[in-house]
Amino acid sequence: MGSLPEQHIDSLPKEAREKAYQQVGMLCAARMKGYSEDYAAAWAKFDSVEDMDFRLERWGLSGLIPPSQKQQHPKQRRERKPQLSEGEPVELPSPKDAIPLFEDTQRFITGEIMYVASLKETLEGRRFMREGGGGQWFPDPDLTRLIGCCLVEHGARLDTVERLVEALHPNPEEANREKLYSYLFGKEGLLVRILQVAAIIRGAPSIEKGAKPPPISALERLEKGL
Repeated sequence: MGSLPEQHIDSLPKEAREKAYQQVGMLCAARMKGYSEDYAAAWAKFDSVEDMDFRLERWGLSGLIPPSQKQQHPKQRRERKPQLSEGEPVELPSPKDAIPLFEDTQRFITGEIMYVASLKETLEGRRFMREGGGGQWFPDPDLTRLIGCCLVEHGARLDTVERLVEALHPNPEEANREKLYSYLFGKEGLLVRILQVAAIIRGAPSIEKGAKPPPISALERLEKGL
């Protein structure tokens, strides 16, 4: 299966070209600092290492892809050509059926916000201890859920992540950001897992390993009469 045609970075529309150059610059800066590829991809605002390599190749910048990564997933990159039809369409239930659950979640979040406003915790060794209570290896469950909701709702934007670190870490400058971004954007990171969970809940029978097919635009569907 052939790959998508190259779309050189200089041939992109002005706004997309400026964003692409910014991403390339951030990627180079992250590598100069010695960050891992997972961290560098997240820092440069790519969806994943695979997405980063795919885009670099399309932009005519395959020289920026480390040789080890070229050997690791050459087949995956070749298979990024979109499949416009993979079977008969299956009509899905309306999301309105889940609205009561979403509204319950909203109420839970409101209650959790009120609770954590007076929460006091200490970090003792490897355990988070609540004032007047016990502790475990992760923060208070209500606070943990709020952190997760915040990250997912904001798409784990870097500025949101940094605001959380600045607000909640006792020494923000010492936070292990490389590990943090690996847990968020790595191959089995939070955001990847959320997409997989949502796909299974919505009806996908399974999620194949490796790079996923690229999105299909409305224009591509229209051109194919789908």
